[in-house]
Amino acid sequence: MRKILLMPFLWFSFCVTAQENKQDSLIQALEIRPQKDSIRVDALIEAANYYQFKEFEKGLPYINEALEIAQEKELYVRQGIALRSLAAYYLRKGLYDRAIDQAIESLRVLEKEHNKSETLLSNSLLARLYRDKGFLDKALEINIKNALLVEDDPESAVKARYYFDLGNSYKEMKLYGKAESNYKIALEITKNVNFVPGQMMLGLTLGQHYKSMEAFDKAKIHLNKVLPYYVEQKQMSNVALVYYELATISSMEGKHKESIPLYNKSLDIYKQIGKLYFVKEINQRLFIAYNIVGDPDKAKEANEVYNLMNDSIDNQKTDKLIADMKTKYETEQIAAEKELAENRAELAEAESKQNLILFIAAVIITILIIVSASFYLLRIKQAKKAEMMALQLKESQKRLALEKQYRDSELKALKAQMNPHFIFNVLNSIQEFIILNKKDLASDYLATFAELIRSYLHFSNQGYISLADEIETLRKYLELEALRFGDGLQYFFDIEKGINSESKYIPTMIIQPYVENAIKHGLFHKKESKSVRLSFYLPEENVVQCIIEDDGIGRTQAKVIEGKKNKAFKSFATEATASRLELFNQMTVNKIGVETIDLLNDEKKAVGTKVILTIPLIKKQ
Repeated sequence: MRKILLMPFLWFSFCVTAQENKQDSLIQALEIRPQKDSIRVDALIEAANYYQFKEFEKGLPYINEALEIAQEKELYVRQGIALRSLAAYYLRKGLYDRAIDQAIESLRVLEKEHNKSETLLSNSLLARLYRDKGFLDKALEINIKNALLVEDDPESAVKARYYFDLGNSYKEMKLYGKAESNYKIALEITKNVNFVPGQMMLGLTLGQHYKSMEAFDKAKIHLNKVLPYYVEQKQMSNVALVYYELATISSMEGKHKESIPLYNKSLDIYKQIGKLYFVKEINQRLFIAYNIVGDPDKAKEANEVYNLMNDSIDNQKTDKLIADMKTKYETEQIAAEKELAENRAELAEAESKQNLILFIAAVIITILIIVSASFYLLRIKQAKKAEMMALQLKESQKRLALEKQYRDSELKALKAQMNPHFIFNVLNSIQEFIILNKKDLASDYLATFAELIRSYLHFSNQGYISLADEIETLRKYLELEALRFGDGLQYFFDIEKGINSESKYIPTMIIQPYVENAIKHGLFHKKESKSVRLSFYLPEENVVQCIIEDDGIGRTQAKVIEGKKNKAFKSFATEATASRLELFNQMTVNKIGVETIDLLNDEKKAVGTKVILTIPLIKKQ
């Protein structure tokens, strides 16, 4: 499902390569055109669109300036386009409510100006936003409106795109027949206008669509047809996806031995391009396939890779294999019964036209067919039952292994927070108080340290933590870090008035590693006074924003110092947190956003680092 939601954005993705060569010319165009006019607005919007595909935060200043000029000069169409770019920016940030507001405002402006082409694009973006938020009826209504608007237009790649969007909406609502019809209309248009990238993407989409309908032969025809094109164009992400879909089809057909080389081809490519989610997913499927074909060594190897990368376990993926086989068996049984009923109807019709002798012969033949079919179905049922029991036994064994992987992943996340160096330094400080006969102070800090460790152990077993508990845990952590620095470290908390932190929950083990990074890399090497400030805000109803700001030496100088100490250095906590955020964002609609800003003074000298975490609130389980 997640791949389907990405398809509208991939429709014109073949243009990105051409855009990558435009950066210098865009900057030059903005420098030589300082006048506030339509030409500068167009250049600003084009620059913002360039950054939509990478480093999207850099596009925001261009969007804001374009919007300001368009409003001032009453360039209303360009104002609508700039508002759409702002909506796309908020979508990338994971702020869906803001994105929807800007998309609706863009439509209001463009519809008032009766600009059809730009209205269609804003409609398409708004439909995408509604679909991501789960408002499928609203998304479908908009996509139907777009298709009607272009119905009488000449055939073009743009026209095909809107039928493609409509097909995606129907597929989301499980109206597979209507989805297929619109995909085919879009494919026919791309063929007529010779839009090859669109033909290939629709071929891939139809392959995935037929796979979901279990029309495996049709699916394989489309997938094998687009594979040579993506190989030739070196679009490795699509090549890996096609191999993955073909492997999955083989697995669903029960051809596990055939699925293994296809999974491995896909896995090799995803490793090269750094798609960790698919690397994890494919290793899980290889673990199952190798077990079924009886290759325990390779199954163990795949399981170990999966164990290293997995941060949360979803048993639904393995359960689906059993469900697919059960569904296939039930479908075959229904087909056999339907065929038998049709044979009976034909025999009954023949009986009314034949004489007594033929009637008796027909009855005898019917009885023989029924008896034979009954024995045949009984044998199939017994064989399927034995196969299902064996598979369920294997799945039970796999679940035990997967549960162990889940516990191991929890321990890894906990290890990322319980830094051994931090624990060692705290204990040394407490020991120093004892030696100096400051027993009361030593007792207080030992109690704080014990409470912090107890909090880590307690909340590591849960998937969520209240804002109040998170803030209190961060206070304890900073209190102990301040002990290590003596009077050299100050910390501050700014909490927006009105935040009911007891009733708001966020994922566990998210904020502390960034605070640790601020102290370990930003403040540790600073000789003067050191301070870190934590601020909590509610930019939207269901989103909390945490800003971690230090006045340290900055990221550039910290990398130089760490590089001299250890060229192979890499923070375990940073790596574990980054991997965890990536997997969390891939599996959820509302994303956790991370933005790191280098703070500079008027002389462009680093004076600290600011990290902005945008975290969606979650419901308590």
